[in-house]
Amino acid sequence: NLTQTLTAIKLFIETAENSKDLKKQFLQKSKETITLLIDEVKNLSKSIIPTTLRNADYYWIIQEYAVHFGKKNNIDISFGETAIIQSKNTNIGLNLFRIVQKQLEIADLCGADFVIIDIKADAEILFKFSFNINNPNKNITQLLNNISTRVELINGTLSQENILKENIILIKLPFDIL
Repeated sequence: NLTQTLTAIKLFIETAENSKDLKKQFLQKSKETITLLIDEVKNLSKSIIPTTLRNADYYWIIQEYAVHFGKKNNIDISFGETAIIQSKNTNIGLNLFRIVQKQLEIADLCGADFVIIDIKADAEILFKFSFNINNPNKNITQLLNNISTRVELINGTLSQENILKENIILIKLPFDIL
């Protein structure tokens, strides 16, 4: 379907190049088709889950990503308490990974020098992110919208508190989601 749509767009543009009378009409049609194609690709990318993440221990995937992110962005990333987070449901695991990914991006935007990630798993799964804020001009609440939506999708709750120049995000998830 994507290949056919791209071919149609190519034909629209070629026709627009060769016909002065139809140029405006075919360029407009090309724009509309490209917009639809972009939306289709976005929707498709949301549903694609790598098979390598099935039955994976997401803690190690999260840790590997966080350490790499820290080195790349000059942020000291450390892990306090840890737990095995293994899910047969790749949507759950992928959402957990994306939550951590977005939280690290938020910490970076806030100019954090350090991030501490604690993961506990008892009656519930608790993610605790702590990081310092060197850029107080960033509105943390607005930046949490993406995380909040993902947390809600997997029946969790999110809370935030600021203590001096440290931001703490707590995410609680029901243990039975795994």
